[in-house]
Amino acid sequence: MALAMALAGPLAGRVPPWAVVRLMVGCLCGGALVLACLARTSSLTLYVAVATVGGAVLGVANSLTLIATQAVIRPERAGEASGVTKTVITVTAGLGVELAGAVTDQDRGVGSEAAADTALLITAAGCLAACAVLAVWSRLRKGMVRAGSGESEG
Repeated sequence: MALAMALAGPLAGRVPPWAVVRLMVGCLCGGALVLACLARTSSLTLYVAVATVGGAVLGVANSLTLIATQAVIRPERAGEASGVTKTVITVTAGLGVELAGAVTDQDRGVGSEAAADTALLITAAGCLAACAVLAVWSRLRKGMVRAGSGESEG
C-alpha cells in the first residue's frame, strides 16, 4: 500500500490544473468506497488488494491537495498555503490515529476486528464528507467565476 501511495504522487503531478478538483472528488469518493469495502472484507488476499487500490487512490488525492492549494492561492503565498495544508493533513491523520486507538481500547471490551471495522467505516464517512464539501465548493466557485465573467448558463 505504501508503494501505491508513493507511485501516486508522480501521477498526480501530470494532472492538468483544470481537472485537479474533479479528480480529488473522485479519489475521495473512491477512497470512501474502498475503506467501506475493507470493513466488510474477510479474505486476506482480497483485503491486501483492496487496501493497495485504496493506497493509490488516497495517495493521488493527497498529492493533488498541494496542487489544488497552489492553484487557488496567489503565487507569493503558495508556499505558506502549502505548509498550512500539509499541517492540517498531518493533524487530521494524528486525530485519526487517536480515534483508532480509542476505538480499539481493550479495557472497554471492544474486539479488535470490530474496532478496526468501526475505524474504517468512520474514516470512510470522513472521506465521503470531504468529497461532498469539495464538490459543493467546486460548484460554488465555478458559479462565481461564471457570474464574474458575465457568462450566462444554458
